Amino acid sequence: MTVGGTGHQDLPSSVRRYVRDRVAQELYTGKFSAGYTCLAAGTDQIFAQELLNSGAELRAVIPSRDYEKSFSGGDLLTYRKLIVRAKLVVNCSFERGAEEAYWQAGKVVVDSCDCLVAIWDGQISRGLGGTADVVRYAEQLGKPVRIIWPPGVRRS
Repeated sequence: MTVGGTGHQDLPSSVRRYVRDRVAQELYTGKFSAGYTCLAAGTDQIFAQELLNSGAELRAVIPSRDYEKSFSGGDLLTYRKLIVRAKLVVNCSFERGAEEAYWQAGKVVVDSCDCLVAIWDGQISRGLGGTADVVRYAEQLGKPVRIIWPPGVRRS
């Protein structure tokens, strides 16, 4: 079985441990042989790290040719460490990162997986291709979605 991972980039630091632990619980079941994610800063990178820790194969979906330019500091270093560990890299056809590119990449993640793990606060997307859009797309396709978010926490 394959799993997709999506979630917020701007994860409050106070919930990072909670999210990491819950993602690990989902992935360490042994039922997933591979997982797809875009390796974005925040929850995508947490998902990818825990996927690899679980022994599953990482498959990266890259929204645009200039995607690496969207990262800085530690997020860029983590992205580079993860992308080289990916067994498969799916490159979307966009030259530049934009909402349409992120939306297409989110759909590729959903189309490629059997179920989706979403680190999502339940709020509407802040732009096309956000977490809410990806969750809604998965639900429209009838794919199981497991939502992880600590009760009572709001993103800024």
